[in-house]
Amino acid sequence: MDGGATLGRGQVFSVQNYKKGARIWHRHPHLVWIGGVLEEDISFQTRQVRLKLEDDTVRAFSNEF
Repeated sequence: MDGGATLGRGQVFSVQNYKKGARIWHRHPHLVWIGGVLEEDISFQTRQVRLKLEDDTVRAFSNEF
C-alpha cells in the first residue's frame, strides 16, 4: 500500500491523518450520526479501532473480515 486510504467519492487521505484524538463520525441507529474521537493511532497493521463517542461510550471495531 502507498500510505493512502480512499474514503468515499474518490478522495484520498493519508493514513497519517488517523491519529489519537482525531475527530470522526460514526453511524448511530437513532441519531443517524454521532461524533467521536479515535482512542489510539491507526496504521495498516491496526487490528482493532477504539472510538470514544460524544455520549461517553467507547466502541471497539475489528478490521478482520
